[in-house]
Amino acid sequence: MSIYSDGMVIPVLIPDAHQASIIGRYMNAVGLFLDDQKKNAPLLVPFVGQTIRSSDGSVYTLETDPRALNLIMDRYPEEEQRPFYDVDKI
Repeated sequence: MSIYSDGMVIPVLIPDAHQASIIGRYMNAVGLFLDDQKKNAPLLVPFVGQTIRSSDGSVYTLETDPRALNLIMDRYPEEEQRPFYDVDKI
């Protein structure tokens, strides 16, 4: 799975479903935030200071700084910003 941490996109191998759940909720909140930053900024609050531990024991703090998230998206190739699911077919 990929996360945003320290102003970067970081791929992490996660050890369990609990970490996967946190990442899923976080990435959903980030996506909603990026769609409408003023309205959805509060969605990032529960993730401030939240960390993810990878399978190798590395710890990453989830990025919640709006400026950093915008910079990541500016650098991230548009090809990589496609949604995981086709929401029109769900």
